[in-house]
Amino acid sequence: VSSASSPTHIGIFWIAASTGDAPVAYVVERRDDLGGWVEIAVVPASQTYYNDTGLMPSFIYLYRIRARNGSVDSEPTYITIAETHSYYVQWLLDNYGTADVSQISNSETEGTHPMLRYAFNMDSNGPVNTMPEAGKIGMPRTFERDGYLCMEFLRRVDSTGSGVSYVCEFSSDFSQWDESSILVSSTPIDQDWERIVIRDTKPMNTEEGRFARVVVNDNQ
Repeated sequence: VSSASSPTHIGIFWIAASTGDAPVAYVVERRDDLGGWVEIAVVPASQTYYNDTGLMPSFIYLYRIRARNGSVDSEPTYITIAETHSYYVQWLLDNYGTADVSQISNSETEGTHPMLRYAFNMDSNGPVNTMPEAGKIGMPRTFERDGYLCMEFLRRVDSTGSGVSYVCEFSSDFSQWDESSILVSSTPIDQDWERIVIRDTKPMNTEEGRFARVVVNDNQ
């Protein structure tokens, strides 16, 4: 049996061999989509578990066990499969005790979806504010620059296995939204966050308003 306990950690458990010669050790082997089976650990026969750490978030791993007796290894066990959590799922578990958003009440989030709180670096509860200029917490803000509508927002760095993605959209009537936009700047804040400024491709004018939004999707 294997199960994820964090974005970078999977626990593997098995039943001790009960037939044949008693093993002196167990060999733990792992495989992912990128390669073949690799021996990752040899543990004493008295131990029937292994904690695999340093893994990639939101990644599927396969495991199997062999019993070792001297220089001879048994045939491998059945394969067990586990997927590490994304950092979004871990954030849900840490803050609400569940990864099932439908089980989280509005009173816990004050009416703001947990994914938005996670995506824009806000606390799991409490007031929701628009991010100030060059801020590090809060909902996206819009502003006009050189006759175009612009939007500034925080984004979790893709390579961190954040578990969410961001899509910027613009509209003139709230019914049809267009993903066409121009990336003005991407400013790193730290290893987990960057500040993004996006510009609309259509100029603002007095006859037609322009509106912007960021759609946050769950990639888990």
